[in-house]
Amino acid sequence: MGAASGDLRVVVADDQAAFREVACGVVGEATGLRLVGCVDRVSAVPAVVAAERADALLLDVRMPGEDSLAMAAQLRRARPHLRILLVSADSVEDIPDDVFDLGIGFLAKDELEPDTLLAALHLGQGCPRATGSG
Repeated sequence: MGAASGDLRVVVADDQAAFREVACGVVGEATGLRLVGCVDRVSAVPAVVAAERADALLLDVRMPGEDSLAMAAQLRRARPHLRILLVSADSVEDIPDDVFDLGIGFLAKDELEPDTLLAALHLGQGCPRATGSG
């Protein structure tokens, strides 16, 4: 099962083994995607993204002792074409606006289905921030 050369190269970073294994499995089996990294620490992300020439990053918002949001912002500035999707069990309301101003997407873990994840990776977008106009 070889990956096509035009596949989107994806890194998954999450400290929860169960979620990481599922997300890596979904990405690894998907047409048009190639899993190039599956890590459990924020500190490992920049090196893996660079070494594997990743096109997309699925990144857990909350990992112990590390600032995922700051690292995502730093990666966005260094690699403007990298698709970054944050995932979290927290609400989108807990994410600062300036993160979204950088073009970083968000997916809620508790509502995440494989098809939603794959579509978001292919499109490079996450669910939009709630507007509060309810």
